[in-house]
Amino acid sequence: MSIIIKIFCAGVAILLAALIFNILATQLSVSTWYDLVKEAGSQGFLNTLKNQKIIDLLSLFIVYPLLLGSAGYLVFWLFEELM
Repeated sequence: MSIIIKIFCAGVAILLAALIFNILATQLSVSTWYDLVKEAGSQGFLNTLKNQKIIDLLSLFIVYPLLLGSAGYLVFWLFEELM
């Protein structure tokens, strides 16, 4: 299968994972990257980071990258298993 199709499918999976994560984060009152960038525009990046709760920082810098990376990895793994 073409690498372009694999990359496209991985991109779609990452996009869907990001949408789901952002919906859940909003429901749980956890900051998203959109919230962080929006605040950083008015308060500055370092001040915004200092004002975040620990759960927000863990979510943004650990959970979010793991979730998105896992979504991409899952697609490539599925292609390897199925093809």
